[in-house]
Amino acid sequence: MVTYIALVGIDGSGKTTHSRILSYFFKKHRVRVRTLYGRAPFFFSLPLLGLFRISGLTTVQKFGSRKTYVATWREIAPLVNLWLLLRLFDSVLFILFAFYIFPFIFRLQKVVFDRFIIDDIVDSLISNKVNFSFVNIFISLIPRKVRFILLDVNESLSVRRKSDTWDTLRTKRMRLIYLLLASKFGWYIVNSSSSLVKTSRRIVKIACSPSLASNNHYAKINMHGD
Repeated sequence: MVTYIALVGIDGSGKTTHSRILSYFFKKHRVRVRTLYGRAPFFFSLPLLGLFRISGLTTVQKFGSRKTYVATWREIAPLVNLWLLLRLFDSVLFILFAFYIFPFIFRLQKVVFDRFIIDDIVDSLISNKVNFSFVNIFISLIPRKVRFILLDVNESLSVRRKSDTWDTLRTKRMRLIYLLLASKFGWYIVNSSSSLVKTSRRIVKIACSPSLASNNHYAKINMHGD
């Protein structure tokens, strides 16, 4: 039986670093494992991103030595929901590949996700223009056998770690949404602001746990977070 482990969290929380460390640990112990970038590829949504750039709804701005993309289209409700709909189609294809094709081609025992489609949900919940029906459909797509580990880090440290992250307020809102989802669905939470060794040991311990202690009951999300 394949074990699926997803590392999620805000930018700068250490998802890529710790997914690599976790995969190395499994390989060292002769466990057949692969790491997947867990945000669904932009099959259907990429043309829309290009259209946003051409029309000026996504711009590149510099903040000192930092360069970042500013998506003004996220304040336009029809565009937000069109984007989420296309990402929904992308995610369906990704789920089919990641859970029903990829593990069996490589005869895997473990799959470690560096990020997951839950990140699209967090991005969408930042906007008050989102249609929550799409959000709930996203949540219903997530297989219950995924073991989520939220890497939690202070938003100020996140901004210092990531050169393309500049908006502390937005990062703080994203962190709060991740913590809300973790509380609602019983994800594991690891403080990744501590030392690399201490954090990686905690992640390995969770990943090697024989049972899913997290309470992955994907209830619907509404605007009040009930």
